[in-house]
Amino acid sequence: CIVSHLILCLVTFPIFQMTPRRESTRIANRADIKYQLGQGCDAPNVAGSVSGRSESGSEDNVTRSVPPSDDDTTADGSSPYSDSPSQSSDDDSSDGDLQLSSDIECHSSDDRDLNGNLQSMSVNESVQIRSSKTNSRKALEAFGTGLDGNVMQFYTQMVEQLDNDISTIITESNQTLYRSVLDFVLAPKQALLSTGVIKTSVDRSDNTLLFSNLSSYLRENGVQVARLLPNISCSTTIDALWSVYESLSQPISIATSESTSTRYRSSLPSSPALAMPKFSVRSKNVRPEQLLAKAAAKGHIVIIIDFAESVPQAVLNAFIQRISTISSSTSLILGVSSSITILEELLFESTLRFMLMKTFSTCSDQDMVTNLVRSVVLSDEYSIQIGPNVLDYILTRFVRSSTSLRAVGRCLRSALMLHVDQQRENALNPKSYDDESTELGNAAIKKYRVQYWKHLETLLQIARSQIMQAYLRNPFPAAKLYSYLEAYFQDRSCNSDNPILKILQSVSGMTVQNDLLSVLNECQNVFSGQKLAEESKKCEAFIARLLDPALTTKTHSSFQEKATGPNSRRYIKNNAFAVASNVSSDSADVAQFLKDWIDSSLKPFHKLRFSSFWYFDDVSALRQLCPGNLERRIFELLSQHRDTDISTVLSHIRESLCFAIDLGILYGKFQCMHTKILQVELQARFMQAIEDLCVLGIIRHSTKAGYVDRIISTQLRVTSDS
Repeated sequence: CIVSHLILCLVTFPIFQMTPRRESTRIANRADIKYQLGQGCDAPNVAGSVSGRSESGSEDNVTRSVPPSDDDTTADGSSPYSDSPSQSSDDDSSDGDLQLSSDIECHSSDDRDLNGNLQSMSVNESVQIRSSKTNSRKALEAFGTGLDGNVMQFYTQMVEQLDNDISTIITESNQTLYRSVLDFVLAPKQALLSTGVIKTSVDRSDNTLLFSNLSSYLRENGVQVARLLPNISCSTTIDALWSVYESLSQPISIATSESTSTRYRSSLPSSPALAMPKFSVRSKNVRPEQLLAKAAAKGHIVIIIDFAESVPQAVLNAFIQRISTISSSTSLILGVSSSITILEELLFESTLRFMLMKTFSTCSDQDMVTNLVRSVVLSDEYSIQIGPNVLDYILTRFVRSSTSLRAVGRCLRSALMLHVDQQRENALNPKSYDDESTELGNAAIKKYRVQYWKHLETLLQIARSQIMQAYLRNPFPAAKLYSYLEAYFQDRSCNSDNPILKILQSVSGMTVQNDLLSVLNECQNVFSGQKLAEESKKCEAFIARLLDPALTTKTHSSFQEKATGPNSRRYIKNNAFAVASNVSSDSADVAQFLKDWIDSSLKPFHKLRFSSFWYFDDVSALRQLCPGNLERRIFELLSQHRDTDISTVLSHIRESLCFAIDLGILYGKFQCMHTKILQVELQARFMQAIEDLCVLGIIRHSTKAGYVDRIISTQLRVTSDS
């Protein structure tokens, strides 16, 4: 018995010690890689970045969060999947728009199997940068401490106005898209299913606002609209059909998300949250196709799928094939967040035979950012004046990338908060910026003027074709005005620093200088917000009088005969100064009037503008929130540890500047890079790349208690720390 007992102890003792040894070995390997890769690199959160289980066994740095269910909503009525500031973990009531640095957060759902089936990843599992490195509530409390009430009120008003401007810009910029979709829906139907494809942005809030406004626009024009949202469980085709019918009978409305921190500021409509409809009891005796067919008999039906990638491939194809047989008055709108070509992989050939697809383009990011700059910089009603350095940084950093307008606004808001926090006593004191004699004030004004003149030059180039057509219709008045300006250019008494003269001189060719009236019309459109209607009418009347062909003096009639001949351009150039001897006073009046008119239009550059508005030009605060430093740090680490999988994952993250990335799309791109690898090995390599990023200190794991041991295989919650 004693011998048997000893043998049993010898056999069972290693088994009991096996799991801790493996765990300690894995932690030791992580620490070894940390030492090798993090050596000499100033990267925060490298040591101890893999939260969930520290060496001391504590779980203080674990951000506990309960994975949301399909029908959960937050306390303010918003969807837990919406990209809103109220989205947070249980321990960290965060306001994602008022946080100090950047986190990447991978949202996952519990409806995935524990073996890490990445094929079922939906848009609910997204990678986001929230501008926070610390607890946002603590950051907001620290921000509010010691600030004057007027400063906080000013900051709150500024943020609210910026959010409203961004939402308005997105809505107004896509009006052309809404009209095009309406015409497409109301067009005569063919035997195939009319399908519109819309390439959405990388920001989920913008996409939610886009499709919500599109739905409202279609309903206002008498079209029935049903939406299939990405956060609705569509495990089967029947579920998808019922969800579509329920949204048709009970439309989804937009609810304003309310900030969880109301102590220091009011709620901000920064990102729309979806108010989910109350689902009716689904009858087992009635098929949803029959109900949709009855609704289609009453009028046109448009079914909108916000994100086609969020629906499982088999369900998506079966769903499209079923709705194609409902009615000829049914149309389908697909939103694609990655690229249009992804539909070739999502849709089967048998499904494509039922579809007649047309692609619609949204307003470009370039145009929307331009509208944002006009609303913020060129508007006298805006409560803050953005400095030229910040403006240039936004244009160079964001416009050339795929970052959405909402991401630009979030970064700008957070940078403004940092600036106000650093300038607590002088936040509303513009003395250091309002004096043109100072180096800073003079440089700022000069830079603003350069931006404006470049914009005017662009307008002159846009009007080139119109001016040429005007010259061909009536060449004499245009040539006569050209002679006036040519004479004024050669007048030695004129001020060479006159900006309007520099503009006209910098534009070469008669085709531009022949018809200033077209240019003035373009300028009137630019300066419409400056309330210069009366001055514009005076200017048009003055120019029209000078262009009146009824003037029949001998000099003018002789000039007209030769100016309309075959060598008219050479004659005008050689004899403009002689002709101008009779009209020198008129030419001076023309140029002076134009100078005064445009100078009066440049009110944003006036000295009073700098003394009456708070001036923000702190680029350093803006740079803190941009992933440029993160990118450099990442590649410093990768230069020491080259791994194709890590580089591939990081390159896809960098494509959208880490503001909003769908984890399913990320895996899909990773899959496209390795097409000859088995699915099981591919999933293992992808998860290993995520694990390596955790070791590098770029990503740290965060999940609710009880799942720490299985976090690598299941990927329930991943939070990236930049």
